[in-house]
Amino acid sequence: MWSYNQEDINKDLGSEYLEKSGCFKAKILFAKKKNSSSSQSEGLEFNVETESGSCRFDIWYKNKTGEEISFSTAMLNQLCFMLKIDPSKFETYTKTEKFGDNEYQNEFIKNFEGKEVGVFLMHKYDTYNGKTSLKFDCKGFYYPETNKTTSETKKGEEAKKFEYWTDKFKDNNLAVKKPEKEKVPADDFFGGDNVEDSDEFPF
Repeated sequence: MWSYNQEDINKDLGSEYLEKSGCFKAKILFAKKKNSSSSQSEGLEFNVETESGSCRFDIWYKNKTGEEISFSTAMLNQLCFMLKIDPSKFETYTKTEKFGDNEYQNEFIKNFEGKEVGVFLMHKYDTYNGKTSLKFDCKGFYYPETNKTTSETKKGEEAKKFEYWTDKFKDNNLAVKKPEKEKVPADDFFGGDNVEDSDEFPF
């Protein structure tokens, strides 16, 4: 068992998940191929870890008719260039994942795992079937050592994209707020007094 410490009730533990937009130095935990079941859309799902928390985001490089999306393909090509990854030499493996009562065979790209890169991430809240969830859109990548994109590095320009997105994300963080949920009384672990009204452990 762990040790009981009365002082722990005053600690702000924060969140293990990213909750705001920003320019983040990220470590790629995995990259997974995605295909739409109802169209010809194709993309990659990235799961990344930053100092502010982890998150996932999708980059769809083919639309529903199977045509390439130029912005997305350019973004992925820049990412591969930064990480010195040759897309023609992807190493993949298949893993079974369970969602609810269903199991799926998903294909992962090993080359991205453990790589670090700067990423511009914008958060938003989507509501589907009455359920609201936090999602992130990737706006591009940059070298975390210089804050420059591949284009800025090649042209010898300043890190203007980093400055632009830093200002843009400040506005977005102020404008995009987490939807309020119905407040529910916080009962203690064993159904006693409300822990918010007590300075003592409920036992």
